[in-house]
Amino acid sequence: MNSSTTATGVVRTGPYPELTPMAILVGYFLGLQSYADVMSAFAAGERYISRVWSASTDGYVDEARNYLNRATEQFIEARALFAELQQQYRSEFSTA
Repeated sequence: MNSSTTATGVVRTGPYPELTPMAILVGYFLGLQSYADVMSAFAAGERYISRVWSASTDGYVDEARNYLNRATEQFIEARALFAELQQQYRSEFSTA
C-alpha cells in the first residue's frame, strides 16, 4: 500500500493510520483533548463531504444538499474550536 498524508496529519501506510510529527506537536502544544475535539469535528465534516459526493453521483440532490449543510456546520465548529485554541496558545505563551 502506498503511503499518503491526509489533511488531518495522518499518514496511511497500511490498515492503521499513524500520526505525523506535526500532528503530535499540535497535540503536545494544544493538549490531546483539545486536538481530539478539533479533529473530531473536522473528521465529521470530511465524512459528510464523502456522503455529499456519494449522494450527488447517485442523483439524490436533496440528500447531497442536506449533507453539505451538515459538513459546513462541522467545519465551522472545527474552525471555531481551533481559533479558540490559537487564542489560548497566544495568551499562555505571551505571558510566559
